[in-house]
Amino acid sequence: GPRFCVSESQLQAPASTAYVLDAFDDASSISSFLPARSPDDALMAAAASGEIFDTAELEKHIDRLIDSDLGREQVGTFAGLWFGTDNLMSAADTPREGSSDFTDQVRESMAHEIREIFKEAFYSESDFLDVYRGDYTMLDKTLADYYGMTGGGSQHLDFQKVSTADSNRGGIFASGAFMATYAAIDQTSPVKRSVHFRQEILCQDVPDPTSLGADKLDREEKLEAANLIRADGSGTEAEYYTVVTSPASRYACHKLIITPLFAADDFYQFGWLL
Repeated sequence: GPRFCVSESQLQAPASTAYVLDAFDDASSISSFLPARSPDDALMAAAASGEIFDTAELEKHIDRLIDSDLGREQVGTFAGLWFGTDNLMSAADTPREGSSDFTDQVRESMAHEIREIFKEAFYSESDFLDVYRGDYTMLDKTLADYYGMTGGGSQHLDFQKVSTADSNRGGIFASGAFMATYAAIDQTSPVKRSVHFRQEILCQDVPDPTSLGADKLDREEKLEAANLIRADGSGTEAEYYTVVTSPASRYACHKLIITPLFAADDFYQFGWLL
């Protein structure tokens, strides 16, 4: 199942035989999860005095840790793991065919763009849904040059908020990192993009197409016909998937996966806008 989705049964009270954390266990657990370090002096003092078991006092410590520099870094790390975009920095299938500009430095900036967008939404007073629908992104000089946009920081990994109100970018899913991470090495992949969004973000179950009765031989024939469209460059990705997902019985299967399919296909595998 999705990595960050929790079932209702997992939220139930623990069994009577479960190990109960003591005050110092609590302090270590909280600190390793939030700022990803050992407990600081204030948290250790709260554990020693028992203050850590007071909900109001514990919340103050949690807020303090989340707002710390290390806490902010950890929030960004969470975003990279949740959206899977940190993989862009280490993926074996990059750089992708067709772009010598898609360098290690660009991929690093893209991965950090996701972290910075999420941190901006997390810590600002705006609607958190802006992480998805926002009319802004976070750019350093590397990405501003790569995207051909104005604004951003003055150097590599110096990120500044930039309005995208007059462009097709904005939010996590219109970022170069998301579009490049969920793509093939030599082409876009709206299926990968949509499946990840449904499974990992919406916590929806996307069934395996082969379990829904797709005919293997007919599917191979459709793939061959669709690949001819792609090979001669005469068709669009929408036309390619129209052939692949025919007949109607197979489309009924695929629409569970690819809706909203072509809303996720406005970007090349390098993160550029089509």
